[in-house]
Amino acid sequence: MEALLHREPWWSLLLRGIFLIILGVLAFVWPLLTIAVLAIIFGVFALIDGIFATVISGRLRRDYAHWWLMLLSGLAGIVLGILIFLGPLAMALVIFYVIGAWFLITGIIRVITAIRARKEATVGLPLTLGILSVCFGAVILIIPEAMLIGILWLLAAFAIIIGIFLLVVGIRTRAGS
Repeated sequence: MEALLHREPWWSLLLRGIFLIILGVLAFVWPLLTIAVLAIIFGVFALIDGIFATVISGRLRRDYAHWWLMLLSGLAGIVLGILIFLGPLAMALVIFYVIGAWFLITGIIRVITAIRARKEATVGLPLTLGILSVCFGAVILIIPEAMLIGILWLLAAFAIIIGIFLLVVGIRTRAGS
């Protein structure tokens, strides 16, 4: 990987590294603002995607019997985009609740499936994954704000680490040229 990066201009590596470090630090300093900005970016995507899907559904109306499914998808994207703009933090929390519920439900299903299949197959790993999913989903649902910020901080730390790596490779590349 590092050998491939050496082919990139040194200044590009430095700029990317600096950008990632700044992004990571800002996420640590202003986690709620970072979450709101990420939610707004996703809202822009959902709105634009919804508009395109709605327009395309109208064009497919004559040739595609299920054009209305794309219309529904497009309208859902438009509504979601607008809702995110009205309350980006609230929508980020709602989405996180949905993720928590998904982990909880799929974890319960995995546990039940593993218990029922115990005579037919080895169930250690599926049962463990199910229990971990239930636990993770429950923690998200009990303390969603803390989990959301915790995950954001993990991503911020990762951005800083990758940024430092890119800076080092950029400096090495500059020194070698």
